[in-house]
Amino acid sequence: MGEFVFTAAIPALPPGKGHGDHLLPKAICPQWGTKTENRVAACVCCNLDKGKYDPSHGEGAGLDLTDDEVREKLIREAKKEMDRGRREEERKFVQTSKIPFERAVAQYRKCLAELLMTQNPQDLTPE
Repeated sequence: MGEFVFTAAIPALPPGKGHGDHLLPKAICPQWGTKTENRVAACVCCNLDKGKYDPSHGEGAGLDLTDDEVREKLIREAKKEMDRGRREEERKFVQTSKIPFERAVAQYRKCLAELLMTQNPQDLTPE
């Protein structure tokens, strides 16, 4: 079983199942679109996270993807961008879920307080 070049923390498919991702997006670098040198093994999550990101920053047409150093540099750049995107998504999730969570906790505390006020104190004493 081979190892994916791009691997998310939680794989979307069983081990050994994945995608062949385009290192340089076909839409941006059509000359590399169908070539084997432009393919990397990626899990489904990473393939989706990378999306149409161009790790060459528009310089892909002049690159030699048969050169291992060039490929490694592009892979490192893509991984950095994917990590940045994931951190941004986590930050947004925390920001957008904080207020609903605080409201839910406040509602829970209110219900608990009302329940405790209606209970006989002797019923709450452990035996």
